[in-house]
Amino acid sequence: MVHEMKRVFIVFWLLAFVPVSRAQQELFVPANDVSFTISTDRSTYRFGEEIELKYKIRNISNAALFVPRWLYGRDCPHKWHVRAWFEDSSGKHYYGGWGGSCSGTPIGIVELMRRDTVLLNPMQEFEGTFELSTDILTASKVVRPGKYRIEASLNGWLEAEFTAAQEAELVSMGHPFLRGEAVASMAVSIQTK
Repeated sequence: MVHEMKRVFIVFWLLAFVPVSRAQQELFVPANDVSFTISTDRSTYRFGEEIELKYKIRNISNAALFVPRWLYGRDCPHKWHVRAWFEDSSGKHYYGGWGGSCSGTPIGIVELMRRDTVLLNPMQEFEGTFELSTDILTASKVVRPGKYRIEASLNGWLEAEFTAAQEAELVSMGHPFLRGEAVASMAVSIQTK
């Protein structure tokens, strides 16, 4: 009996080290599988200007994975995937708003994710841009020129957002999806007009 238990234990122990393909192993992978960076063309802006913020997502893992294609998802309610805001020298944060409506015919989860994602192989990059307005600061009654940090986040998906049936469908896409949050920041100077 003792020898039999040892054999069963050894078999289970060895099975724990049998490699399983990543697609079979995980449907969602952590945000540390990507590098997320932001940049601008200049380091100085004036109140009232739009800042063209560039972002780059690079797959630094050893396998292909899906990352968000858009700033926000096309599902309803919309989920922000890439977002940015200002931080002043005292550590206070200034966020902009955005509104949108949900319309159209509901589509299946696989079709939705095919539209909302891009597949990155190892070391591949995806780049995007969006406008960040310094009006966020003036709307908050901040008109102090000086140094600010632009902080940004890349947000993947959460397992809790999907039903078991949807997860089973997503497996058919063959690669995992990014989950969690990756962050980036940079310094800018903002001057009066």
